[in-house]
Amino acid sequence: MFVYSLRLKLNLIISLLSKVRRKSKAKFLVLLSGYDFKMVGKNFKLNVKPYSAKNNTSSKWGSIRVGDNCWIEAVYNYGDEKFEPYLYIGDRICLSDNVHISCVSCLILENDILIGSKVYIGDHSHGSYKVCSPKIEPPANKPLGDIAPIKIGNCCWIGDNAVILAGSEICDGCVIAANSVVKDLKVDKPCLIGGVPAKVIKVF
Repeated sequence: MFVYSLRLKLNLIISLLSKVRRKSKAKFLVLLSGYDFKMVGKNFKLNVKPYSAKNNTSSKWGSIRVGDNCWIEAVYNYGDEKFEPYLYIGDRICLSDNVHISCVSCLILENDILIGSKVYIGDHSHGSYKVCSPKIEPPANKPLGDIAPIKIGNCCWIGDNAVILAGSEICDGCVIAANSVVKDLKVDKPCLIGGVPAKVIKVF
């Protein structure tokens, strides 16, 4: 009984120390970047220019909580290509572990969005696959293509392992099911979205 009680106390102390570490890292990132991080997990990568009133390529974010192993990037250069990404992240956004957000054009996340683990949101792809081409080359060597804005409305929930690609416009109050691949889908009513490729399954 004593050992069990001691283990519980140790777990509580470890949990509190971890929480303090995450909040301390968030405060440090706020000072460096100008963005409002409330909590930041391990191995977080941020490739976005620091916010300034003169910087038109990035918008000042609302409050954001970030899990472990997340990566948020605005791509300004890729090979010989140059971009002016506009990445807007609203207030009270929660990213679970292993989320990757990548913007070269325009990517908007409104307020109160919950993003599950292992989610990818990106407004581009490596090359364009709309036209068949006999040329085979490594995807990393291709110019970025298939570029189109993404917008996700207020109070949306994105399930684990979902992929949201260029041209997706999701209105307020939607749920994107786990393992869905959303591409060029535009919805204007709160609904459940799911599948590969994703479609509207149920309107709320």
